[in-house]
Amino acid sequence: MIPVNSVLQVGQFPEVMQAVIDQRITPVRYPDLNSSIPPGSYESILIRSNTQLPVELLEKLP
Repeated sequence: MIPVNSVLQVGQFPEVMQAVIDQRITPVRYPDLNSSIPPGSYESILIRSNTQLPVELLEKLP
């Protein structure tokens, strides 16, 4: 079982995909990479292959 709020969802997902994600897990959404990172203790990052993950984001995560 994936702990609630332990997944950071980076970027936007199509509505159909988001519905499946929301049925299976409760991610903390981070749709805008220009905003500050939501606080939390993340065990994983959920990201689409067409989204670039900034190095600065990786450096800030635990």
